[in-house]
Amino acid sequence: MDKHRNPERTGLIVGVVLLGLGIALMLLPSLIGLSGMDGGYAFSFLGFFLIVCGVIVGWIFWARFKRVERILSGDDVIASWSYDPEEGHRLAREAFEERWSGNKRLFAIVAVLMVVIGFVVLVLPMLQDEDLAWPFVLAYFLLIPVIGLVAWLAPRAEYRQALRDANDVLIARSGVYVRGALHSWADPGSTLEQVTFEVTNQPPELVFVLTHLSGVGGPHSEPEALRLAVPEGHEQDAERVAAYFSSRGR
Repeated sequence: MDKHRNPERTGLIVGVVLLGLGIALMLLPSLIGLSGMDGGYAFSFLGFFLIVCGVIVGWIFWARFKRVERILSGDDVIASWSYDPEEGHRLAREAFEERWSGNKRLFAIVAVLMVVIGFVVLVLPMLQDEDLAWPFVLAYFLLIPVIGLVAWLAPRAEYRQALRDANDVLIARSGVYVRGALHSWADPGSTLEQVTFEVTNQPPELVFVLTHLSGVGGPHSEPEALRLAVPEGHEQDAERVAAYFSSRGR
């Protein structure tokens, strides 16, 4: 199972980079002798924001990174199977389209929030003749297309990863690794609601129903139904998995 590359490594690196940039921005005003009213407060605000984001992102992806490492090493795995290449690639394409659609919606929300915050914290003070560093203001707003680029690139990188791992399904006690991605109910705010083996479907499917805490549109639980086609010869594995999670009561 060590042929797979841990896909959570990218998120972990992003968290570390955000943390480093935040610390650098917090220290920059002192290093260059920039007073608070001349832009130091703005640098410190953005630095603090990036530090918080970096800590949160790093914490989440470190836990997911370790979880995937355990699954890929075979620990915690209770069932596994492989698809034929054509079926695996079809499923990878469906996952890509779903992720890209979600990223577009999320980027729109983030972009609007950044524009509003930037206007209130940076543009309004400049209009009131406060001497802010305009290169910093420009850099802040340039973050928006950079985030958009990341939102565009990430699903495509995951799609390439999924094409490499598209044939394999690894079902563990804490999540499912499929199409090069981890679907986990051990993440904060995530819950495994039920697992069923739907034998009447063609092909038969092992269905994991999860809920994830979402802040989009106000805090609420957002459901996710992960459907895994069960190849011929693995029906007993699927029955055993459904029975295992049912006996756990989630």
